[in-house]
Amino acid sequence: DRARFSVPDGLSVEWDGAAAILTFTKKPLHLCILGRARIKVTSGEIEILGHRLDNSTKAVEIESPGWTSAITIDSQKVDTTLKVNSIRQQETERTFQILNPLQDSVRPTMIPSSWKSAIDAVLEDLTKSSNKPDEESERTKTRNARIFVCGAKHVGKSTCIRYAVNRLLSSSSFPAVALLDCDTGQPEMSPPGMLTLTIITTPLLSPPHHHMVMGEGSLISTYHTEACFYGHTTSKADPSLFLQCINKLLESYVHVVADKHGGDESKLPLLINTDGWVKGMGFEILSAALDSIQPNHVIQLLGEVRSKLFDLTEVLKDKATRLHKAHSYRNSSVIHDSSISVAPVAAVQSSMYRSLRLCTYFLGSPGIWDRIEFGQHGIADYDCEIGTTLASMKPYAVPMDNIQYGTIRGVDKPSDLGSEDMVLDALNASIVGLCQSEIGDSSQGPNNTCISCVGLGLIRSIDRDRRFFYILTPVPFATLQSVNVIVGGSIQIPTECLYRGIYSESFYYMSCDGISVGIGGEFMKSRNTLMRKSSSL
Repeated sequence: DRARFSVPDGLSVEWDGAAAILTFTKKPLHLCILGRARIKVTSGEIEILGHRLDNSTKAVEIESPGWTSAITIDSQKVDTTLKVNSIRQQETERTFQILNPLQDSVRPTMIPSSWKSAIDAVLEDLTKSSNKPDEESERTKTRNARIFVCGAKHVGKSTCIRYAVNRLLSSSSFPAVALLDCDTGQPEMSPPGMLTLTIITTPLLSPPHHHMVMGEGSLISTYHTEACFYGHTTSKADPSLFLQCINKLLESYVHVVADKHGGDESKLPLLINTDGWVKGMGFEILSAALDSIQPNHVIQLLGEVRSKLFDLTEVLKDKATRLHKAHSYRNSSVIHDSSISVAPVAAVQSSMYRSLRLCTYFLGSPGIWDRIEFGQHGIADYDCEIGTTLASMKPYAVPMDNIQYGTIRGVDKPSDLGSEDMVLDALNASIVGLCQSEIGDSSQGPNNTCISCVGLGLIRSIDRDRRFFYILTPVPFATLQSVNVIVGGSIQIPTECLYRGIYSESFYYMSCDGISVGIGGEFMKSRNTLMRKSSSL
């Protein structure tokens, strides 16, 4: 609200309908944006999450929802002027708020100084490599542009990845960046359950559900350069398959560099996003991934507690890899600028983020979140709008006899689960991978091997008499022509995707996490958030 906005010293604001013209008369100055807006710099220079804009750069769109840290504009020069426009069909309706982090109750996205130092060192090294004569850089062509970002859960890896992508794209040396996304639970550019390689040419200025690849509704890229269906949301489900997928995506990156850049990786830097499992077997998987990828830069985000600390010294010993240790986002975002009062952000569970991504993906657009709230308690879809929308969408009718199908544990081998009816029961009303078999003989399906994937599908129903699958997916029809395998995994369908009308309250084959508590057995889980008596005094 305009009346509530407290204009900081050094800023003038002029409203023009649903747009605002901001003029910074001093630097540095921080300003937060909540909502959705299009920003164009007319004079001077600003930085948004590592992406630098001046009057020569085109306008960018940002998405800054209230349940996460607010997008922050940092002025870089005195007398900087920019115009902030609303993004809505009705031009008179404002879709953003301007907030002063010095006074308003908001948590700004403040990049830790240790992150800036790490990316500065990476950029200096990559720029130096890309500017070398061909004969000097020949020996470093295969490993001189791979940046590996790792850390425990909730240390800011996703924010760090977006910041690194934006910093690289802002450099004149790198018009594009490759992102190898190994986080199957909280991926940056895809729905859960996939490992992907994506070429990015546009800055990431929104949460993952807003800019992930989802067909024609995608804002950043409409397709992945390569993708593998993993079928789980954690690497511990099948470490061997997980590492196979990483190696396959790495090979694809090498082929792209060879075809388009003559094998010179410094022309297309590779960023690697990882999950937050860094203890026990998770550390072994992380170490194996480092051995396969052989990065020349590792950015390690360190948490505050022992469970979020791990030592990479032995793993990186005898490797030509520079290790950059940086603070976690939560630990350092409030200490480098003591003048800014940071409002707390309610914790959102990982499962809720997964539901947000999956719902957005199958709807094919993030537009529905203008009407449905998301926050600490997940998706507040009281009128079942998501389920109703999906129920009204036309599915693809896929002949069962023209494709292979099964679960991630055995494709086209019903005997592994029993009868074919049991396989179809497992696939009905489930999330599946839409895959492309690389095996010449279509009668032989892959079993526990990495398989290329064009996206996810939601099996709405199965007609066993006419032998048809009815599948909802945002993947374009032209891309679906190459799909010859449907693979089921363990990705839980969000309840919000189901139509809960008066005749549809009993759902088809579903599992509920935690249902075994008190009445059966389940894997023991760590409770690292519990306060001990000694620490609570």
